Amino acid sequence: MKPRFFSLVGIAILFPLCATAQNSYEEYRNARRNDFASYKQKAKEDFAAYRARVNAEYTQFMRERWKEFSGEEAIPLPEQEPPVPPTVAPREEQERPKVDRPVAIDRIVKKPIAPITVPQPVVHIDKEPQLLPVVPPTPREETPRPQEEEAVQPADSRFAFSFYGTDCRVRLDGKQRFALDNTQEEAVADRWEILCSDAYTDMVADCLRLKAELNLCDWAYLKMAQQLGASFLGESSDESTLLQAFILNQSGYRIRLARGNDNHLYLLVASDYTIYGKRFFFLDNTRFYLLQPYEGNTMHIFDRRFPNDCALTLTMTETPRLRVEESAERTLTARRYPDVRASVSSNKNLIDFLADYPASAMGDDEHTKWTIFADIPLSAENRERLYPALRQAIAGKSEEEAANMIINFVQTAFVYEYDDKVWGGDRIFAADETLYYPYSDCEDRAILFTRIVRDVMGLETALIYYPGHLAAAVRFNEEIPGDYFVIGDKRYLICDPTFIGATIGRTMKGMDNSRAQVILLNR
Repeated sequence: MKPRFFSLVGIAILFPLCATAQNSYEEYRNARRNDFASYKQKAKEDFAAYRARVNAEYTQFMRERWKEFSGEEAIPLPEQEPPVPPTVAPREEQERPKVDRPVAIDRIVKKPIAPITVPQPVVHIDKEPQLLPVVPPTPREETPRPQEEEAVQPADSRFAFSFYGTDCRVRLDGKQRFALDNTQEEAVADRWEILCSDAYTDMVADCLRLKAELNLCDWAYLKMAQQLGASFLGESSDESTLLQAFILNQSGYRIRLARGNDNHLYLLVASDYTIYGKRFFFLDNTRFYLLQPYEGNTMHIFDRRFPNDCALTLTMTETPRLRVEESAERTLTARRYPDVRASVSSNKNLIDFLADYPASAMGDDEHTKWTIFADIPLSAENRERLYPALRQAIAGKSEEEAANMIINFVQTAFVYEYDDKVWGGDRIFAADETLYYPYSDCEDRAILFTRIVRDVMGLETALIYYPGHLAAAVRFNEEIPGDYFVIGDKRYLICDPTFIGATIGRTMKGMDNSRAQVILLNR
C-alpha cells in the first residue's frame, strides 16, 4: 500500500507544477506572438510611411516641365539568309555506319550573365485573403445552386475583366473611374497623386496576387495591366495609359510617362533586351520602348527614376496559367517508330498569348532570339499528354536509341512549310505552338526537339545555326559516334530535326560546320 500511496501523493504534487509550467509556456508563447504582431505592425507602418514619402517626391517632380527627347527608329528583326529546304536522308546515308568526327565551330553563343533583379513593389500584398481568379483546368458545367443560397451570397463588387480568356477581378468600383482634363504636367500629376492614395492600393495588391496566381512573366504582367486599364477606362485612352503606368510603377517596373506631339499620353518601358520592331528612347543609358503606335519622332518625357525599379525581362520561366480552352485533338506519330505516338490538344488562350509575345534578343546578340523561345517551358496540358507517351515508348532504351526515336518523331510527325508563305515573315515558335499549328520550319523543330530532350531525357542541349538553317545538338552521357563539337570537357553530338530520316550524329548535306554557331540552352 505504501508505494501506491506515495505515487498518488507524487502525482498530486506534480499536477499543479505541470499546470503552472503549462501556464508559463502559454504566457511566453502569447507574449512572443504579441511581440511579433507589434513588430509586423511597425514594419507595415514604416513601409507605408516610406511609400507615401517616395510617391509624394515622385509626384512633385512630375509637376515640373517634361523634357523633350528624340526617339530612335525601331530595330527590325534581322534578315535571315534564304531558308534551306528540308532534306530527306538517302537510304545509304541512313545505313552508313557513323564515325567520330569532331566539328570545328566558328562561334559559341552563351546567354549574357546579368544580375537577377526582381521588381520591388511599393504596395504590401499581405492583406486578408481575396478570391482568386477563376481558372478551372477544363471547361465544366456549373451546377445551379438553390435560390435560397444565392440570396444570402454577398455581391462581388470588384471589377471584372478578361485576360486571354481568363476571368480576373480587382478591387475597383465605378466611382474610381476618372477623366483627365488634359495631359499637361499639372493635370497628370494631380491624378497621379490620387492614384497613390489608399483608394487604389488594393487594386495594385490584387494585380500582384494575379501575377503570382497566374504565373505571369514580366511581359504577361504588362499585358494584364494594359488590359485592365483598357477595360476599366477605355481602349487606348490617356486614362488607361496612366493607370497602366501606375500599376507597373507601383509593382517595381522601370517606366516613363511621355506626352506626344498629339497631346496624348504614352507609356515607355525599360528593357535590357532588344525588342525588335518597337521604337525606343535612350534615357539614363537604357532603352525605353514605346509599345503604342506613334507618328512623331519627339516626345516630352517625365524622365525621373523611381527607387529600386527594374527593367522588363523577356525571359519566361513558366507558362502563364490561363483558363483552358482546348483546341481540336491532334495525333502525332513517328514514321519509323509507330509506337512513338501521342495525341495533343493545346490551350488556345495560351496560343493567343504566345502569338503576342515580341521577337527579342538578349542584349544586342541577335542569335539569342531563339533561346528566348527555346527556354519557354511546355505547358502543363501538353506535358501531361505528350511526355508520358514518349517516356513509355523509350523506356528501357539506350540514350542513342531513345534520341533516335525522338528525333524521328520531330522529323516526320510535322508538316514543313516556310514562314514567309504562312506568316509573311520570320516567326519563331515556342514548343506549344509547334504542337498546335499545322506547319513548322527548321527553327521550330529544333526548339521542340531540344525542349523534349531536356524534359524527357534530362540532357543538356544546344541550337546550331548555319546560314539559313537551325539544327540542334545534345550532350549525351554515352559515347555515341558521329559529328560532334566540344566545349570545355563537354561533347555535344549534332542532331538535325529537319534532316528527314537521318539518325543523330549526322550533319545535313550542304551544311558547312566551319561556319556554324553554337547557341547553348538552359537545362
